[in-house]
Amino acid sequence: MCIAFLLSIVFSSKYAAVEKNEHIKSLFTKYVDGQYTKEDLDEILTYLEQEEESALLIELVQKQLSKFEPEEDSERITRIQNRVAEHLEVYTKPKTSFKIYWIATAASILLLAFTSYYFLQIRTTVLPGTDTFAASDSLQEVSAGSNRATLTLSDGTTLNLSDQKEGISMGENINYNDGVSIAEKPTGTATLTTPRGGQYQVVLSDGTKIWLNADSYIRYPVKFGGDSRNVEIEGEAYLEVAKVKGQPFRVNSKGQAIEVLGTHFNVRTYDNQKQTTLIEGSVRITDGKSMTLLRPNQQAKLYGGKIQIKEVDAEESIAWTKNTLYFNELPLMEVFRQLERWYDVEFDYPAELGNQVIYLSTTRDQNLSVVLHNLKEITEYTYTTKGRRVIVSRVDK
Repeated sequence: MCIAFLLSIVFSSKYAAVEKNEHIKSLFTKYVDGQYTKEDLDEILTYLEQEEESALLIELVQKQLSKFEPEEDSERITRIQNRVAEHLEVYTKPKTSFKIYWIATAASILLLAFTSYYFLQIRTTVLPGTDTFAASDSLQEVSAGSNRATLTLSDGTTLNLSDQKEGISMGENINYNDGVSIAEKPTGTATLTTPRGGQYQVVLSDGTKIWLNADSYIRYPVKFGGDSRNVEIEGEAYLEVAKVKGQPFRVNSKGQAIEVLGTHFNVRTYDNQKQTTLIEGSVRITDGKSMTLLRPNQQAKLYGGKIQIKEVDAEESIAWTKNTLYFNELPLMEVFRQLERWYDVEFDYPAELGNQVIYLSTTRDQNLSVVLHNLKEITEYTYTTKGRRVIVSRVDK
């Protein structure tokens, strides 16, 4: 009876293992075809954590790679792998609880897997003999955004800030961050404004640090007084709020108020969005009707008169402050909007673009042509620039 019981356990284990393997194979197929969800990818990554189980995924990857011709361009492979490595680093970096050995295993396997995926995409969109990484005559150079902003004071004075500086600081005088003076003994309020294609930083008089993204503004008192610190923001900004006892910090933005005592968070109000993502500390959000308290790695959106909360990887929301364009399963139309603001261009795309979502991670200081080449590799569209206009066309099958 004991032997029968043991045999039943062995049989059940083997059956479960077969089922598990088939499930992983199914997930991997979706993954390589680009039809996976974030949950699918999380499950594959969890599976990789079991170091002894990685043989199955290695086998699956090898089968995919065997489909490619041996004369594939080695330089192209290297460039794809480098881009994939950036993707994996961004995906795994926030998850500090992962063991080092499993990250290395995941990196080696997923690097190959992503290479397979990119080749499958490229082979459907590129004519034989075409080098997708070479500069295209149809892609004119449009430079990335840079440090550009204007500062308007209460007396109407408008200062065009230096594009050779990263930011300003408020105090008895207004100085650049390196100490060079801009204005002496200002009073009242100040408004820092960035155009499309611009970004800037400001340190307020209380020590609060603010990064302002393109096409945004922040209005604030030159010196804080009273029992609260109030600022107004439109566009996008990342704030590291200094703690001041008895003087809460409030951000007013498009009908909502964000109250903090000391915290790090990102606020975005582009295109009628009202989105707040908490990185550290706590914030209280009100819209005149309801109130909610955010915890780290939560995001609040004001939609249809209601505040909706969801769990997120908060680091993704502030990738822009770290010189990264990071689009994680983002609809192409939203990708285009972000690129329009950062590169100061206009995208002209077909009405049937739909809700196609993509993953793309790249540095924020590259010329637009580089980003468009990357988009061409992973979408069904081509991109042609004419001045500051980008024409998006569907690839002929």
